Amino acid sequence: MKIKSTLFAMLVALAAHAQPTLPMPSPACTLSQTIGLTQVTVAYSRPGAKDRVVFGDLVPFDEMWRTGANKATQLTFGTEVKINSQTIPAGSYSLFTIPGKTEWTIVINKDTELWGTGGYKQENDVLRFKVKSEKLPYLAETFTIDFQQIEATKAILYLQWENTRVSFDIEVDSEAAAWANIEKEIKAVEGSWRVYVRAADYVAGTGKNLDKALEWTEKALEMEEYWWTYSVQAEIYAAMGDHKQAQKSLQKAIDLGSEIPNWSYGETLAKQMQEYQAAAAKK
Repeated sequence: MKIKSTLFAMLVALAAHAQPTLPMPSPACTLSQTIGLTQVTVAYSRPGAKDRVVFGDLVPFDEMWRTGANKATQLTFGTEVKINSQTIPAGSYSLFTIPGKTEWTIVINKDTELWGTGGYKQENDVLRFKVKSEKLPYLAETFTIDFQQIEATKAILYLQWENTRVSFDIEVDSEAAAWANIEKEIKAVEGSWRVYVRAADYVAGTGKNLDKALEWTEKALEMEEYWWTYSVQAEIYAAMGDHKQAQKSLQKAIDLGSEIPNWSYGETLAKQMQEYQAAAAKK
């Protein structure tokens, strides 16, 4: 009888603490973006305006804000990054803000286990800086964090809600990692012309070490004469300012490519040829 009573009491206690799964008023969101070779992840909750005045009322001016709802917003960087010209080591951080009428303070803090701003300690900040706020021409009903203007070395992180938006840059050193990967891949599969062309194609886009990139295209052509290699070689010559030589390489790319059934790059390369001809004529 005593055992039955104990079991009954346990069941009552469990029932009292059971929580049904229901929709959250500020649903959680996780977004991940690759910038260069760096994975950046944002985990946050998204409250809605719901006909309320947000900034200056629901979210007071000049006070610390969790930058979302529920648990403080978290940023995770897969490698070292730079924000506001300051280096931030790889790892996870909380993101707080102090909204103002015309500018906000962005705060990146070491403590990632805070629920809201309770327990926040300024001595755990790794970075604080100010950014200008701007008025949106539309209503952003739901608080949104998003990446825009994504490049090989940086992206802009936007925060917007109601009629306000702020942003800041996240910079990465993707070139150093890319060069290390290139050297590793070339050593691992030396003798593959495609590896040399891929490496040269990347370098052509950076505008750096073009002599090395040109050398790689020559090595690739020694192994196999292919239109893509000549196309990349043309881009390298153009980046060097030698548009006459760029035309010669590009013409070889067009000639070889036109021999391939259903080849679809002819129009693109023809437009590129016009650009090189125009650039050469200006000199």
